[in-house]
Amino acid sequence: MDLNLTGNFTFPNSKQNQSSMCLPYKDEVWVKALKGATYVLIIALSLLGNSLTIYVISKKKAMRSTTNFLIANKCVADLFITCVSMPIVTMVNIQGFQNFTSFTLAFIVCKLNPVIHGTSMESAILSLTAIAFDRLFAIVRPLRKVITTSKVRLIIVGIWVVSLLTLVPLLYVIKIEFTAQDGGHYLCYERWPEGFDQELAAKGYTLVLFLSFYGIPLTTMAVVYVIIIQKLWGHGMEITELLPAFVRRKQETNRKIFKMLVTVVLTFALCWLTFNVRMFLGFFGETNNIPCTLQPHLYFMAFSIAHSNSAITPLIYYFFNQSFRRNFKKVACEIVPFLRRCGNEENKFLGETTNDTMTNRSVRLSRYDSEYRAKGESVHRQKLGASRRRTSSLATSTA
Repeated sequence: MDLNLTGNFTFPNSKQNQSSMCLPYKDEVWVKALKGATYVLIIALSLLGNSLTIYVISKKKAMRSTTNFLIANKCVADLFITCVSMPIVTMVNIQGFQNFTSFTLAFIVCKLNPVIHGTSMESAILSLTAIAFDRLFAIVRPLRKVITTSKVRLIIVGIWVVSLLTLVPLLYVIKIEFTAQDGGHYLCYERWPEGFDQELAAKGYTLVLFLSFYGIPLTTMAVVYVIIIQKLWGHGMEITELLPAFVRRKQETNRKIFKMLVTVVLTFALCWLTFNVRMFLGFFGETNNIPCTLQPHLYFMAFSIAHSNSAITPLIYYFFNQSFRRNFKKVACEIVPFLRRCGNEENKFLGETTNDTMTNRSVRLSRYDSEYRAKGESVHRQKLGASRRRTSSLATSTA
């Protein structure tokens, strides 16, 4: 059994293809250190960025939109990959493949990790697909809220249910068996039920996972975003200038969000491309021509580039979206001690802005009050003068 889309590893102690497997290979110390440091950086950035994104969306009312709820759902999926799969991949890259002497370890690595990894990966890309449709409806039907907050909750639940059901077969087909060979250890291998061609079933299931994880969602998003491009940039400059100011501002906001989301999707596609290429090479027998000394490095490259997406995506939110950037800075100023000064400066700035606003408002009110009083006094003098003239004329006529 070779590498598959679910994140399951090549099992060196598998019953299958033992004759064609490479002998155990161990890197030099500096290579292990480099691989370990790479994953430590990816894990740290992913934990910080995704946790911060979820916190900002959940705590800041202005950030609670349907699109941001789906972004938070992708962050949750990335955190599952970060907390479960990345440590296992790090262990394998540093220690190399080891025989499983514990059933618990064999169960975690062979069964639990592939299901969690695959479910999280599919949930992430389905969340991006839902975001694409949410933006399409927001642009095509701006006066009608097609995907409401209650609907987006159902969509998120549906995403996780569909993703989990897609990976459930692995819990059944991956077998764990104890053998007394080599001092006794557990074997992990894939066995489909009787009546299935083992090789054909494995390849067919891998193809299904590829289409549901990568091919179909990316193709769907490409079509949706092409439609959005036509809606946002299809009008000429002359027609755009004739639109009301608030409509032009809304279009500009939609364009900025569109650029951010397209960058997120392209980054996802590129990061997971090497993983899918390695998966196809492994399952369709093309890795036999790759030198054994090179295969562990290709394995590390495929997983590290794919997992780096979890660390890169929050950075895209920060650099492309002003609301995320502003709230990230606020949270950083609240949490990190040596950044509290920036929070004080921000509050000072806000206070100065408020004082300036109040001062300007007071000046305007004082000016208005002065003008009103001046006009009132002038009217009063005019009325008083007219009254005096009227009294004088009456006195004259009486005389």
